[in-house]
Amino acid sequence: MLRSKRVYQFFKQLNENPNKKMHNHSKQQIPLINLPDLILNLNSHNLVANHYLFEIHIYGMKQAIKNRLIVRLGSLVCLISGALWIIGWTLDIHRDSLIGAELVLTGYVLSVFAFTAIAAVHYQKLSMLGLLGYSLIIMAAVLFVPWAFLDIARLSGVAPAIDWYFVERNGPTGAIAIFGGAGFVFGYLLFGIDLLRTKVLNRWPAILMLLAAIQPLIFLLSKLVNCYQGLQGFHLSFFAYHLWKYSQSNKDV
Repeated sequence: MLRSKRVYQFFKQLNENPNKKMHNHSKQQIPLINLPDLILNLNSHNLVANHYLFEIHIYGMKQAIKNRLIVRLGSLVCLISGALWIIGWTLDIHRDSLIGAELVLTGYVLSVFAFTAIAAVHYQKLSMLGLLGYSLIIMAAVLFVPWAFLDIARLSGVAPAIDWYFVERNGPTGAIAIFGGAGFVFGYLLFGIDLLRTKVLNRWPAILMLLAAIQPLIFLLSKLVNCYQGLQGFHLSFFAYHLWKYSQSNKDV
């Protein structure tokens, strides 16, 4: 009722000064209200009020449709990126599959947009730690792209003599690999914990993200570290499902 009163006062002032133009009042400054509630508080013969009411209602509908499409696009990107990681690293688990390396490269590139979509849905509630975690994940994804290029160059015959094991564990390139791996681990921890706190989406994708953060230690001890990257794709797939579900159930999206 308070919102209706505020909008009614705005229309009343506008009616008293009909020469005042709409561009002096940003749409964002006009509170969104329930349409039938406002109509009960306005004079049905006030054409000026009805005109602006219609314009505000249409503007809100357009924004909702736009936001819903963006969230669904983010959901599809999460699904594709996660699937590419799972399939690509399954094929390239021994770093000997050209097709697997190409799928992994595409998955890393798309993951930047996938995690951005996840962060965008939570942006109003993310803390500084969550934003830091998101930044670390993006940094890590970007740093891992050259390693996928390295595998493609080696397996396609462009640079067959490259010893990827030596390159990734020595010198400046080894430091980049360490920073990239640490970025994923700490990024998943910070971002996953903050996503659990916000309670915007279902908690299971965030729990899987936290599990992905500690998996390197588990697999390192069991000598199955190559499985780690493929398993990261599962939590993106879960995010894809819940982002799509969120876009259907949330009226503000």
